[in-house]
Amino acid sequence: MRMLNAIIWLAFVATVNAGGIEPGWEGLRADMERRVALEAEAAVRTVQAEEHYRQGVILLQQSHRSEALDQFRRAESTVLDAGEDSYMASSLRSYLHELRARIAGLTASADLPGPDNDRARSAESLVDAATLEWITAAVKRPIPEEAAMRGIFRSERVPEELIYVGLVESGYRHDAVSSAGAVGPWQFIDETGRRYGLARGKDQDDRRNLLKSTRAAARYLRDLYDLLGDWTLALAGYNAGEYRVLRAMQRADAKDFWSVRSLLPRETADYVPRVLAAISIAKRINSRDTVRRLEEGVSESFSIDVPAVPASILSFAGNRALTRAATSCRRFAPGLSAIRSRHKLGNDFRASLEEAAVSRPGRKAGIENPHHPER
Repeated sequence: MRMLNAIIWLAFVATVNAGGIEPGWEGLRADMERRVALEAEAAVRTVQAEEHYRQGVILLQQSHRSEALDQFRRAESTVLDAGEDSYMASSLRSYLHELRARIAGLTASADLPGPDNDRARSAESLVDAATLEWITAAVKRPIPEEAAMRGIFRSERVPEELIYVGLVESGYRHDAVSSAGAVGPWQFIDETGRRYGLARGKDQDDRRNLLKSTRAAARYLRDLYDLLGDWTLALAGYNAGEYRVLRAMQRADAKDFWSVRSLLPRETADYVPRVLAAISIAKRINSRDTVRRLEEGVSESFSIDVPAVPASILSFAGNRALTRAATSCRRFAPGLSAIRSRHKLGNDFRASLEEAAVSRPGRKAGIENPHHPER
């Protein structure tokens, strides 16, 4: 009885918070009955899933890893078998997030890196010619607020190259609206936007605000990664929704996008390669542009933060000084190593660096390009 009362109360609170009560007592009663039914089923499935999880923990402690993983899969299946509507509308969604986090804590390896570069390059072959042409042209255009967006992604612990999701979604257009009602640069539907703090009112829709929606997109991608364990799967979840990706992973017994791609909607199967292709093309174009600018001397100098370093240490470092400087500079000059290799920057450049480090400790040192035409 106590459990039933709790379920009814949770259903009532969820209904009120969602703004889902229809006018009149009949609407309230219908909504309450639906919520109670959903939460009653959720409670039963949660108990069953917890039993599978408990068995899995015991087996893992006994070093029966494969059997333990099977029990963990059964726990997840128990939740997902409720169906997408029940999963999204009840407490099952939050429970599965928490369950997968517990399982990951027992079985997962270290945090995964961003999308694999080789996979990103090969993804271009999966994109049709017309779309690839559009992506290439779009990547060449300036990205609005690029530095700010990259900073937001880094602060939310998301690979910054995933800002190209916004390019594929909308070309970063604030006025973009899809046939499904998704709005803004990052194409949020109303429910997901509200979940990630994007307010919507009569005269305001934060989904159209580039930086606010960028923050929401970064957090959404990070949550998808924490749930799914792979950045390409997170991209798939961004397009298709987490339930469909989880279901495909369960059916394929796989944990990577390429193994479940055939089980996902066609739109999603094409969407992920498009994002990866945009990342690969952007890296290639940006690298070429940086090399060209440095070779042509368009950018005469750049700055690095130089700590106070005794001259004796710099002298001891000898010819390695430039190599270390080039390594430190790659954050903002990706083409520097290529230039160094091509032109064999020598002692004059290294001496300038050493002099700046000794004479102006802790300040920004201007490092000139010795191959600028005017030099």
